[in-house]
Amino acid sequence: MGRSRIAPSDRGATTKVRRAPFDAHHEAIIGTAARRVRERDFDAFVLPDVMTASAVTHGVLCGHCPSEEGLAASAVAAASTDILARWRSAVEASSEEDRPTVAKSYLDPQDVAALGQGCPS
Repeated sequence: MGRSRIAPSDRGATTKVRRAPFDAHHEAIIGTAARRVRERDFDAFVLPDVMTASAVTHGVLCGHCPSEEGLAASAVAAASTDILARWRSAVEASSEEDRPTVAKSYLDPQDVAALGQGCPS
């Protein structure tokens, strides 16, 4: 049996199929790393924990972020972008009179207890 060949017109479809798992892994890795940075700061940020929580192997992790510093930088960027978007949304949805209440929600006990969803340390 010969090697199966992909017709030139099908090559784009194959690339898209392969891209989907890559994107899903990337989102899982960066999302998990962002939560870990918010929960534990950089001192307790360890790659094996990120790999386990993201359900990826060391090779997959290294394919997305070749260094721990690069992963940490991506994690902080993702966490900061997420928090900024949530704050923008909360402020835009509130009236001028409600903004002090929005600001006070920053220290809401539920948010303080869920550090992985809050601001990066």
